[in-house]
Amino acid sequence: MRVVINVIALESLNRVTSVINAKGLEAEIVSVMVARAQNYGGLHLMKGENPVYVISLGGDNGD
Repeated sequence: MRVVINVIALESLNRVTSVINAKGLEAEIVSVMVARAQNYGGLHLMKGENPVYVISLGGDNGD
């Protein structure tokens, strides 16, 4: 089984990684950043959104 947890706050990331480390588990953490195009005066500018942290552990990762 593979467990995937998504968080947006650094405090949540810290809490999840603390629990994972306390249990002696290893996790992969990826930060995903997204930007949306917004129209400003006829131009399309990219506006950054908050990052999402994806924590995954367990299961077979194909290695």
